[in-house]
Amino acid sequence: MLKPDRSIQRFLISTPSRLVGEYISDDLIITHSWQTNPLIETTMENPFSRSYYMISFNTPDPSYEEKEVIVYPKISPEPLLVFLSVLFGKQFDYHGPFETYGTFHVPNLVSNEVTRHYKIGFVNHSPRANYSIALNLEHFKIMQPLFIKDSGVDEKIYSIFLAAGKSYLQAIQRYEKQPDSAFLDLITCGEILSNYFDYPDEVMFDENLLKQFSTIEQTVEGGEAIVKNIKSRLFQVSRRFRHTILNLLTPEFFTNSEVTADDYTFAALDEEHIVKRINGAYQLRSSYVHTGRRFGLEIMNENWERQFGKYRVKGSENEKRFIKALNDTPTFKGLERLMRYVLLRFLITNHVITIPPEPAVTDE
Repeated sequence: MLKPDRSIQRFLISTPSRLVGEYISDDLIITHSWQTNPLIETTMENPFSRSYYMISFNTPDPSYEEKEVIVYPKISPEPLLVFLSVLFGKQFDYHGPFETYGTFHVPNLVSNEVTRHYKIGFVNHSPRANYSIALNLEHFKIMQPLFIKDSGVDEKIYSIFLAAGKSYLQAIQRYEKQPDSAFLDLITCGEILSNYFDYPDEVMFDENLLKQFSTIEQTVEGGEAIVKNIKSRLFQVSRRFRHTILNLLTPEFFTNSEVTADDYTFAALDEEHIVKRINGAYQLRSSYVHTGRRFGLEIMNENWERQFGKYRVKGSENEKRFIKALNDTPTFKGLERLMRYVLLRFLITNHVITIPPEPAVTDE
């Protein structure tokens, strides 16, 4: 029978990077979809580099044959793109279905465009500096607990990671065209992760505020209820964001920078100033939310992970806060490496996945 099997679903994805090998299991295969002339497009780093892969998985339903009218469930491989992107630290793009429920489709290839920043870590053809997984699809087995049946992964962990990972993937997908929006996506990624954790008052509130809470509790009738109500309204998002990032970082992050040129090694993120960098990134986000001030060009740099030099402080108080945040913040390159690292650390510390110590997986 030449008609496609209704229980097998296939989807086309691609990446400007290049991965070898294939992932094969009983219910899921990720393998190459070859182009007519792949030499320049896939094997060499260049603005036109693009490798295609076919995702195929089973959705068996024996009741199909018994129904006159079939309502198909909505299916999507997009969670798999998130898992691929975070694991390998590479940009992946979804081109739509090729074959679903016995019907052929024409994937959308219109989105393919020239990649100007093809040397940057999340696009190039090299493994990442941290959790340096070799670019071989066989290693996708590391992420199996997230997509195999009965793996026992906590639903909250899964949901938080998937939502945060989507923001990470969206950030690296739209970096070239919307760098400031992509930067905000990375902040959102960290905010989502931070919602998983419950922090004590000593972390969430400064010393003065804790003293005020104590005074209210001791001197006002019904003070405990009042303080509880106040705390519920003080979301303290920036503190939660900062504490989450700092808790998930380890010294390894700072020893394996992607700033490689000797002249620029001082421009890597360093442990001594990381609190200032995280605060600057979040302040830049807040400045944009309150003023709409764009900052895309200022955070685009393929060599530096933090700002080099100083922008001049002038103008209104809002302008001064914006310039200070811009001077303190990581570049997109630095913040992207940081957010991928904490995403993987989130899974590792929650015992979802295990990644071999660096230097990591090889193909030998």
